Amino acid sequence: MKIAVLGANPAWQKTLAFEKFVPGRVNRANKLTEFASGKGINFCRASQICGVAEPVLLQFTGGENGRRLNAMLDSIGIAHNSVMTETPTRCCITILSEHDQSTTECIEPSFAVSDKEISELISYAEKVIPECDISAVCGSLPGKTTLDVYAKFAGISHANSVPMLVDSVNGLDCMFDTKCSIHLKINKDELLQITGVQNVSDALKKLFSKHSNLVSAAITDGADKAFASDGKTLFSYTLPALKNIVSTLGCGDTASAVYASFLAKGLPVEQAFLKALAAASANCLTPICGEYSPAAAGDIEKQILSTTLCPL
Repeated sequence: MKIAVLGANPAWQKTLAFEKFVPGRVNRANKLTEFASGKGINFCRASQICGVAEPVLLQFTGGENGRRLNAMLDSIGIAHNSVMTETPTRCCITILSEHDQSTTECIEPSFAVSDKEISELISYAEKVIPECDISAVCGSLPGKTTLDVYAKFAGISHANSVPMLVDSVNGLDCMFDTKCSIHLKINKDELLQITGVQNVSDALKKLFSKHSNLVSAAITDGADKAFASDGKTLFSYTLPALKNIVSTLGCGDTASAVYASFLAKGLPVEQAFLKALAAASANCLTPICGEYSPAAAGDIEKQILSTTLCPL
């Protein structure tokens, strides 16, 4: 099986670990980790580890960071169709304070891509998506790039009867308007924001009522309770407390990748999301976004309390 992954806004990630980070002071890191990142790349890394479906990444990259990023993808065996842009790929710097396990993220600005570069990416999508079992939209677009990129990607998926997982609230309405079958994976704050409703159950009811092509919705909330629904039944998940957390970055991307993989395999929504949450939790135990131990995920899966709440 294959997944076509739109990760339009990648980043070169630098993670600096400090024994104790003090804002406003000179801080010297005791460790530096660098790697290719961004929501699409993190998704592909997790999908590759999951081993159910092979990811094929579509992205924009530019400048020295873009070349370095593409070289790393080649070295770890992630297939990618990268449109080289005139504008440089951003760098993201994460600050980890071991003292209190706090995380601070500093993100460089990204810049809009040209119409020519968009056309090149869409041409890649037209070749890749028909060969895939599911597609995925991960995160934002560079700068003020037109939301048409989302709509065109969803339109190609719909034309080829390929369902799509969406991990973004940007351009959501234009993707739904294509009538593509959509599995939505967002966090609780995003769900409440886009629906204007203050509880998960009613927010999901509103979302499924509004969009007939919404196949499933999976909602994360960090370490707090998660939810999933197929439009008929609401499921909740209570996660175990974790020890030795290294970094929480990339957990949502990991969940999206594993959720999409097992949906493509045919697992029911509630089972696919259970596995996704276990993998996301295991990602907390590593410094690399989207990387996790399948053995650790298996142990965590046994500790997650899954409950069928009620008909939605």
